[in-house]
Amino acid sequence: MHGKGVYVWADGRKYEGEYVNDKKDGYGIYTWADGRKYQGYWSNGKQHGKGKYIATDGTIKWGVWEDGKRVKWIEPENDEEAFRYRDGSKVTSPFPEMPVKKDASLSTPPNRNETGNSNFASSGH
Repeated sequence: MHGKGVYVWADGRKYEGEYVNDKKDGYGIYTWADGRKYQGYWSNGKQHGKGKYIATDGTIKWGVWEDGKRVKWIEPENDEEAFRYRDGSKVTSPFPEMPVKKDASLSTPPNRNETGNSNFASSGH
């Protein structure tokens, strides 16, 4: 996949966002099957840059990620100004114009090795 797309795994996980060579790259929203979300930037298939983590109870935390790992929490930001696509345009509603691809529709799903584990553990950070 290349460009903007939506991918839904059989277990309920979902990614809506930008891809480069079948990897999450640019801006995107990843939703775990239990409802947690990461909304932010990706590079080479991993969270990388500024992002927003939304817990199942609705708690929102802003952070910075590098190579798939959160390195620090930061002060909240205004969503309206925080996120932009690679071309500089503002992110509005999450990709309403894109077709949804289901797990069985791709021969090799992007980032197939994802386990649903995260480094978002609530360790008080």
